[in-house]
This record gives sequence, C-alpha cells and structure tokens, in this order.
Amino acid sequence: KAVDENTGDIAGFAKWNVFRNRFPAPAKAEGDFWDNDEEKAYTQHLMTEFNRDRMTYLKLTNGNAVNLDICVIDPKYQRMGIGGLLVEWGINKADELGFDAIVESSVFGKGLYEKNGFEFKKDVTLPLPDKWADRPKSRYAWLVRPKKAKK
Repeated sequence: KAVDENTGDIAGFAKWNVFRNRFPAPAKAEGDFWDNDEEKAYTQHLMTEFNRDRMTYLKLTNGNAVNLDICVIDPKYQRMGIGGLLVEWGINKADELGFDAIVESSVFGKGLYEKNGFEFKKDVTLPLPDKWADRPKSRYAWLVRPKKAKK
C-alpha cells in the first residue's frame, strides 16, 4: 500500500498474486450478497469468464507468473506516480523470480501498464449467454510483461 506520510491516508494499494508452480482454485461466488439465485449465477459466470485468460496463461507457464489482481489509487492522489510505484513492486518481484507479469486492465490503467513494460495482447469482452444478453458487457485489456533475463 502507499500511504500519505503527512496525513496517514492510504493513497493507493495493489494486490499482486505470486504463482509459483501453483494453480488457484476457480473463483466462487460465495456468501449471501445477492438478491436471488439468478444474480448469484450471473456473478459466478462473470467471475469464471474474467479468470479464463489468467488460468490459461498459468497453464502455459506451469503455474509460474506474477499477476496484478487489483490496483487502486484514491482520485486525489492520481497522477502523482503512486500507481507506477505499486506496479514497480510487482514487476521487480516477477524479475526476481524470472516470471512473466500479467494483468487484466481497465481502460483507465492500460497506459500505466504499457509504460511499465506490459505489452497489450487483446481486448476482452466477457461472453454472456442469451439469457443475460441484455445486460451490460464487461470488458478488460489483457497485457503481459515478458520475464526479464536474470542478471
């Protein structure tokens, strides 16, 4: 996390998953947060589809990758370099391990990741079955930062 030393406020945070010969269990919609079973099923569908590229990539790398799961910067601290520092932590970890770094990015974060060596691979629109075709489409950009040779 990044903390404003003057106020103690959290300016931003990132959650990095470090996968070492590991494949995470499929994401599950658990709890009682949904109004009904249909909404829970819709959430489960989106979670499964969102994680599809990540799981496929981990299979290609024998479960070895560093994945930026989430990166959030408080709007009043944006454009101050905090996001870059949080991204740098993860790519340094990836370099230390000799792993690729991967991210599913919003349109807002794509430039930050590209600036830090991630390569845009594709835009992804999560598929919806016909019964949910009228719902808004969820999208992200899939980016990969290839592993760096160890020095």
